[in-house]
Amino acid sequence: RDYSFLVADTGAVTIKLHAYTKPQGTCYVHCDQPGNLDGILKKLTLELEDKTRLVVTGSIDARDLFCLSKVSYIDTIDLYQANIEAYDRFPADAIPSKSFMRSNINTLFIPKTVSEIQNCAFIYSKIKNITIEKVAYIDALAFSDCTELLSLYIRNTEPPAIANNNVFSNLNK
Repeated sequence: RDYSFLVADTGAVTIKLHAYTKPQGTCYVHCDQPGNLDGILKKLTLELEDKTRLVVTGSIDARDLFCLSKVSYIDTIDLYQANIEAYDRFPADAIPSKSFMRSNINTLFIPKTVSEIQNCAFIYSKIKNITIEKVAYIDALAFSDCTELLSLYIRNTEPPAIANNNVFSNLNK
């Protein structure tokens, strides 16, 4: 099915989010405007019940990442083709501090444009698998207490700069 929801009408510009599902258990959502993913996911709740994978493309920001961290009914979230834009105090191309704290997502594909994982970004999460295309810097405690983490795949040609040895503290149960 194809969906098109009017999220906001600012008079001069209409912002739409588009989503479509495929029978293989994947839902695709394209964001034309960052900060509106929560609204589209609420409207798709019934469609997402039998889905195991959510693929998000387009423009997102910290608000969308915080929203995604609370999704409990999706096994895999693929943000590879999404672009993280700056919002308020949150910079572009960064996974914000505590954005996936205590998340129950099983597998996460980080946007290919991300260059920084901020402090405590995944602290206490139950994420098992994370794939990152490239990242220049990983801040303190970014993956601390991720006791379920099985794999962190970083495709960098050069190792990222790491804040300190606490980035991966308390990974064992």
